[in-house]
Amino acid sequence: RRKEPIFSPTAQRVTLRAMMNYGTAGFGNAYGGGGQAGYGAQGFPGQQQAAGGWQGCGGAAGGGNMGCAMGAAAGGCGAAMPQQQQQQAAGQPQAAGQSQESCIGTATSFVVSGCTHATVGAIVRGSYTLASENHGRRAYKRDSQVNGLEVMVYFWDERDGPSFCGWWFGPKIGGDQVWAYHPDRSAQTPPLTGWKVPYDGPVDTTFVISPSTGAAKQAASGWGTEAAAGNNWQGQAPAAQGQGFGMAQNKMQSPGGFGGALGGMTGQQNQAWPQQQQQASQQGMGAGGYGQQQMPGMGMQQNMWQQQPQQNAQQQQQLMMQQQLAQQQQRMMEQRRQQEEQKRMAEMRQKQAEAQKKRMEDMKIQQEAVARKWAEDQKKREAELAQKREEQRAALAIRRVLQKARTVNIDTLEEVKKELAEVLALELNNCGSVKDKVQEECDANMQQATLRVQQLEEVKRKEEERRAEAEKKRLEREAKAKELLAELSKLVESAEEASKSFKEEAEPLTTEGENLGMDEVTATAKAAEDAGAEARNKAKACSDFMLQKGADMKVPPRPGAPPAAAAAAGTTPEGATPAESESGPTLQDLLKRINEVTRSTELLIRTVSQATEKATKKCEARKKVDANKKIFSKYDRDNDGALNRKELTSFAKGQYSFSLSPTAADEILRVLVPAGDKGVKVEDFHRLKMALGIAREKVRDLKRREEREEREKKLAETKGELQEHIDEAAKVVQTTEEKVAAAEKESVALAGKALDQTSKRMVQLADECETLIASAKATMAESTTKAQELGEDVQEELKLYVTTEKNKLLQKTARFESRITRSSALVAKIREVAAKKSVEELEKLRAESLVLIRYHQRTKKVNGEKLFTEFDKDKDGKISEADFVQFFSSCEREPKSKEEKDGETAEAKDDKEEQGPSQEDLERLFAYMDENDEGFLSKDEFLSFVREYMKVVKETVITSDISIKESKTLRRLELNEVVEVIEGPLKEAKVEVMRVHVKVLKDGISGWVTPVGNQGTAFLEPGGQILKVVKETILTESFELGASKEVKKLKDTTRKLKEGELVEAREWMKKEETSGLMRMKVRTCSDGKVGWATAVGTSGVVFLEVS
Repeated sequence: RRKEPIFSPTAQRVTLRAMMNYGTAGFGNAYGGGGQAGYGAQGFPGQQQAAGGWQGCGGAAGGGNMGCAMGAAAGGCGAAMPQQQQQQAAGQPQAAGQSQESCIGTATSFVVSGCTHATVGAIVRGSYTLASENHGRRAYKRDSQVNGLEVMVYFWDERDGPSFCGWWFGPKIGGDQVWAYHPDRSAQTPPLTGWKVPYDGPVDTTFVISPSTGAAKQAASGWGTEAAAGNNWQGQAPAAQGQGFGMAQNKMQSPGGFGGALGGMTGQQNQAWPQQQQQASQQGMGAGGYGQQQMPGMGMQQNMWQQQPQQNAQQQQQLMMQQQLAQQQQRMMEQRRQQEEQKRMAEMRQKQAEAQKKRMEDMKIQQEAVARKWAEDQKKREAELAQKREEQRAALAIRRVLQKARTVNIDTLEEVKKELAEVLALELNNCGSVKDKVQEECDANMQQATLRVQQLEEVKRKEEERRAEAEKKRLEREAKAKELLAELSKLVESAEEASKSFKEEAEPLTTEGENLGMDEVTATAKAAEDAGAEARNKAKACSDFMLQKGADMKVPPRPGAPPAAAAAAGTTPEGATPAESESGPTLQDLLKRINEVTRSTELLIRTVSQATEKATKKCEARKKVDANKKIFSKYDRDNDGALNRKELTSFAKGQYSFSLSPTAADEILRVLVPAGDKGVKVEDFHRLKMALGIAREKVRDLKRREEREEREKKLAETKGELQEHIDEAAKVVQTTEEKVAAAEKESVALAGKALDQTSKRMVQLADECETLIASAKATMAESTTKAQELGEDVQEELKLYVTTEKNKLLQKTARFESRITRSSALVAKIREVAAKKSVEELEKLRAESLVLIRYHQRTKKVNGEKLFTEFDKDKDGKISEADFVQFFSSCEREPKSKEEKDGETAEAKDDKEEQGPSQEDLERLFAYMDENDEGFLSKDEFLSFVREYMKVVKETVITSDISIKESKTLRRLELNEVVEVIEGPLKEAKVEVMRVHVKVLKDGISGWVTPVGNQGTAFLEPGGQILKVVKETILTESFELGASKEVKKLKDTTRKLKEGELVEAREWMKKEETSGLMRMKVRTCSDGKVGWATAVGTSGVVFLEVS
């Protein structure tokens, strides 16, 4: 609403007079004590605010006690508003730096409303009052308890970590039970919104904290405690404050109510209202409501209301007219306000246009000034740029000459100096700002040029000295080369002479070799071979000399010699010129002669070898021909130059010991002897030998056929015997096939039915199946042996047949191996499953026995030490199998509930008189726990067995006593911490939650913890003894690393723990003083080995962590 007045004082007075003519006072009183000043406070802000206000007028229509109550309530609120504004204005400097919108501020009490959570909402909703302080900030307590618990609102700092810092709702400051949480750390008082319910859940937007003050409480209750007295028509200040309208209401006796009585006043009485209002103000009565005194004439007015109902209708009509007048006045004021607003907007637009025009003119003047300045700066920049270009041109001209100075030599130095002096005289003064720099460059470059020329002169002098020295060495090498050439020339001449002699010695073989005799061939070849070896050696001597002395016989060319002259002199690939001798050959000539001698000698050696071989063969052929003639002459008894039939038969018998049959002799003579000749001539003697060979081979073929037929007969007999052995082996293979099939069928069936059996039954079935497999393996070995024996000591002709039959049998036996292996694998898998199931059964037995043991502990209230004493009946310091079994027969057992007893039949009761594991199960469990197969359990092993661990699954606190209210918080337990249960769980009497007495394994602190809150939130759960290997480490036999080699046990447990493997804690980690490592005793879950492993390294590296 607008705060400035919209009517002038003159208009106010005119309007007031008009309202008085229509009975303004009656109008106001009819609306529950609003009064003239109340209406004036609404319509004319220039008046002081009255107790009633416009809101009071609306509530009392219709009269009656309820109208008075509503009017008084509105009056109370209206009177309290200026006081609240003053209090808030006074309180703002004190609350500087603290947002009144985000927290309750300086209020000492507040109200919590909303909260959708069914359980938490019923606990936290209500009123709270300042009670104490915690961690430097206020703490508040609910005005009433809930279920016997206090509800506290407090702040907790970062001493337990950032996640616990903020504002909390809980039954106790710092307790382990909370209902709501706000993470704002900067708020000095509880925030109004943004609370999480429950503390780890989402923000509940309906959860609201409202600060409480005196006025706010009165407004909330519906009645004002104080009402400011209203102003009169002349605008006088309030006279006094009354008790409030609530008490005045009780003093009214008429059924119509105070509002109706006041509404029934006449116009004359209304005219007297200012004087009555003034009197009421002096007596402590407000315009919005009366105190303990009643207004004069109230009884008369009540009677008039009861006796004159017609007047009520007239008064209501007047009220309607007054309402219409008020609405008309409001419309007029709204029109006037709109006109003034339009006029103000027009003036504002005109002012804006004038201001915009002035800004444009100022901007134009400013732009013109900027343009003039830019033109001046541009002209100055162009002049500077031209000057800079001239300087650059002059500097560039000088630097071009300086560029020549960088490549100056002895001949051009003076010329460059002269040119530089000329350009400096012409351009140096034009360099301007870079003149000094250019002069420095010139001096430096000329100094470098002079130094360069000096260096070149020194290099030239050294080069001349080097050339003279090189020429001297060249001449020396040239002289030495001439000497070597002369020596090489003598060697070449000697090689040429040897090659010539070799040619002369070999000439008889190469020209007349076919006509020489064997002795002549041998002698000539020997002489030629010796001559060739000598020629080859001398040629090789030349080559060796060239290899050794060749570099010394090459001389570099003379300096300055033209390439053509060097090429004419015979330049070598290395670029050297061979030495020349005025009286001898050159190196190139000698090389050619050496190559020629070597080539001709090697060629002649090969020629001699071929000629010798050819001559030798010729001599041997002549020798054979002579031998054949001699044999022919021996059997040609009649010396007629031909072998007749008799001589032919004699030749076959004498020469080959072969009796030639007459038929064969006739056939040979028919083929070899032409018609009319006496017999076989010497020219056909070789054909006779061939014919005799054919005849001899025919006789041999006949003999071989007879032998073959005899051998085949024997082979048939042998084959029959072998077939009997093959059939016998086949029967053994068939028997093996049946046994393998039976074992295979049993193993497949076992895989299907054994999984539902106990581990013991599974082992029995596996044993039965393995018996079948073993029988099949034995038969298979016998069949394989039988089949392999078939190939021994067999004739060559039967080997193919026997090998074929043998391979058929061996192929069958080979398939048996894979089938038996598959069956064995199935049985082995069943055994693995049985082993795992056995471990599961034993772990289940272990859990059941632990339930009995822990119930016995809670009932008898004994710890681990005393429990060991109860197990150790014979007091020998160890628990035998008999001790272990006997304890469970006499230990305390948890009784069954009535429902469980009623549900059992009589037979079931007889069968279950003894609860718990059987004696056989306990014996198995004892063997399982006896990990070292010692026949007893030591005290440490027993305590490891009964030790109970729990893991922190939600952060909580550990206290000094079982009582939550009376105990002290020791510290906060972090997530995944592990504790050892000492006692409990026990019920806490006051809060009615279960508590356990534990020892924190991290630092050894002992105290009490709530495992499950009263809202069902779990803080601890069983576990923590299973750890995961996160980095590979070693499992050793002893706690000390150095003592592992000295300790001897029945079973070696040393091995590597691989990453990802699970182990069970037997003794928690402790520091090994020698190495500084944190080590713990564990049992591997995979193979049950027990030993010590490093959990944390000296540098903080973690090897084991809680799974």
